[in-house]
Formats: sequence, structure tokens, C-alpha cells
Amino acid sequence: MSVGIVSKRYAVALLEFANSKDAARQTYADASAIMVSLSSIPNYRQILSNPTVSQAQKTEYLENVVRGVCGQVSTVMDSFISLLTREKRSEMFGDMLHNYLDLYRVEHNIISAYLISAQPVDASTIKHLESVINPDGKYSVEWTQKIDTTLIGGFKLLLDDRLLDASVKTRIDNIKKLLIDNNNRLV
Repeated sequence: MSVGIVSKRYAVALLEFANSKDAARQTYADASAIMVSLSSIPNYRQILSNPTVSQAQKTEYLENVVRGVCGQVSTVMDSFISLLTREKRSEMFGDMLHNYLDLYRVEHNIISAYLISAQPVDASTIKHLESVINPDGKYSVEWTQKIDTTLIGGFKLLLDDRLLDASVKTRIDNIKKLLIDNNNRLV
């Protein structure tokens, strides 16, 4: 069975379990924070998939990551981590949390918007972008912003799996590529 299918099934189970405990919102907040933390640990997958690392060590490692981010392991997350290590699925922890976040957003009509800009973006611009993304107000928009000065100007907006690239850097790169292509045809 593929990793994607397995991680999706565990994510569905986590959402159902969290909903049954009235802890889906807290689990969502925990999963969001944990995903940010995991992205800064480049070798966490290797640790969790290493056969020489015992299940107890993997459980302790995951709990330490979660405690370091959340301060305390919630009952739902503690049970989930125990299940993963018992079933020898801990290497898929990040994939499962990613799927959980997606499922929660769908269930609660949340759009995840990741904005990368050359300079900080003011509230009125965010409000304008939100009205374009969500004109009827049907969804709530969850914003994440990052500054990247290499963009020179403009922005990149990632909505779920779609990218809107309105950066000056990309426009310059496209013009450069066009000029090189045209020059190569002339030679």
C-alpha cells in the first residue's frame, strides 16, 4: 500500500478521533505548530525510519518534538504518537499531519494562503487579496507571510496547490529567457 494512502487513512482516523474528543481545533493548532517545527529538522524522517532506533526511542523523540513545540503533549496527540510507534508508522508522522491539516481545512472551510513578498504587506493589501481569493466570504483565509528580498518587488501567493507569481524577479527572468531564446534563433 502506498505511503500516501496509508498517511491519508491515519489522518482521517486522527480527525475522527479528535472530533469525538471535541479536540479537533486543538489538534489542528498542535499539528500546524509541529509541521513548522518538523520543517526545520532536516533528518527527522531518517531518525523515525531507522530500524536500529527502538520504538521507545522513536516515541520519545516524537513526544520531545511535540512538547518542544506545544509545551505539552495533548491526550489526542499522545494517543496518536503511541499508535504510530506501536504500528511502526512513525516515519509517516509528517505526512499524516499534513493530510490532517488538509482534511481539517476542508471540513471547516479554511483556505490556506502563503504570501511571499519583497517587503512587509500592510493590512489593506491583505484585505484586498482576501476579497479576490474569497469574494463571497464563504471561507476563512488563514494567512502565512514570509519576506524574501530576492523577489525585488511584487509577491508570490500560494493557495493550496496553486501558485500566483507576480514577482518582479520572475518577470525579469522571463524577459531574460525570451531575449536569450530570440538571440539563439538569430544565430
